[in-house]
Amino acid sequence: CYAAISKLAATTPTAADQAAALHDLGEAIGFVHGLKAVPANARIITDVQIDEVLTLMLAPSTTEGTVYQFVTNGATYLPKITDAQNKLKAVYGFSATEMEDFKNNWVSVQGR
Repeated sequence: CYAAISKLAATTPTAADQAAALHDLGEAIGFVHGLKAVPANARIITDVQIDEVLTLMLAPSTTEGTVYQFVTNGATYLPKITDAQNKLKAVYGFSATEMEDFKNNWVSVQGR
């Protein structure tokens, strides 16, 4: 989510930046949506909370998504990504330091 916000909040994001940001969001959306496949008794987040996050990410599980609006109407919709991050922070009790650490893609950083 941080990578997508960074790319889309630029003054004039290129088409490549926009595509990369949508890819980043797609990964995040897929990850969050995939949590529903984990048995409810084996996870902290509830189905309702997952649906709330997906809705904030313009990818509700019950209707067609409108993720493209992060590109076409970023000023209105980009804050919803931050809202989704804050929702996940609250659900899991992440600290500000942990949230800051999530800005790093450790797989890439560590060359794994």
